[in-house]
Amino acid sequence: MSAIEVKGLVKVFERPASRDMAIETRITALTDITLSVPPSAILLFLGPSGSGKSTLFNVLSTYLPPTAGRLRYPYQNPFALSLEELQAFRWQKIGYLRQEPLDNVIPYLSGQEHLQILAAQGAKLIQKQEALCAWLQQLQLKP
Repeated sequence: MSAIEVKGLVKVFERPASRDMAIETRITALTDITLSVPPSAILLFLGPSGSGKSTLFNVLSTYLPPTAGRLRYPYQNPFALSLEELQAFRWQKIGYLRQEPLDNVIPYLSGQEHLQILAAQGAKLIQKQEALCAWLQQLQLKP
């Protein structure tokens, strides 16, 4: 079974006509994306600027709804959930780091404290102090 199933995904950004812009602007960022992601996969999207990498990642991580198509996690359509349920779903099922490194950190916390927050929120990969230190060493950070 796949962890994520995507079929015919489309994302269109629209800007309605306004006083400053006489015509409506439509930008198609994703067109007919179909893929299957196995459990525990780590995804990497490569491509030139403006090719839709961030948009695809934001749709897969449920931070941006698709315009058309289907995105399903096992037995669940995340876009059918309430906002509260969706936030819990993200914490429990999706690991997400933003593009800008400073968007991911709380400046006054150590690397170990950041990982402890993740562990406390249900991240099952990091449960013991030794595991936290090992992760930090792999990342060449100080505990």
